[in-house]
Amino acid sequence: MKKIIVLGNSGSGKSTFTKNLSKITNIDALHLDVLIYKHDWKTSEYESVKHKIDDFINKDTWIIDGNFLKKSPQRFTLCDTIYFLDINRFTCLFSVIYRYFKYKGKHRDSKSDLCDEKLSKDYLKWVFINYYKTSRKYILNYIENCSDKKVIIFKTRRQIRRYLKEISV
Repeated sequence: MKKIIVLGNSGSGKSTFTKNLSKITNIDALHLDVLIYKHDWKTSEYESVKHKIDDFINKDTWIIDGNFLKKSPQRFTLCDTIYFLDINRFTCLFSVIYRYFKYKGKHRDSKSDLCDEKLSKDYLKWVFINYYKTSRKYILNYIENCSDKKVIIFKTRRQIRRYLKEISV
């Protein structure tokens, strides 16, 4: 476990899991949201962040948090471990609403400081419906065909906490 990808819906706990995993393993982590999103959640041009991602994945060890399945496809080739936080939609929805109120106007390590927390109707629809129709299916299809990778799927936050506790010993 040296090159790790963490995938999941918004509000699934990717960033928190990544932060904890990074501390336990002493492996540097990169939150893609910080690179990809510029002011007001508009995405940066891929070429403007590509070299930063490429530099990061050229290290001996790394953890990358974030889906962006079409950005930096090399990370999928280079990784040896994939964590998929396949948390139910109600938990994810609650988490993004909670996060909005907790971090509104405040700094959060896993997002650009140029982006305020958002809670729009479209975003909530993405978290609750559209992610499950699109990205989740793509992720599941991809990891089914990853016989050369260690794939760990978490269905609950309890499973995540237990796992982190086990590996921290």
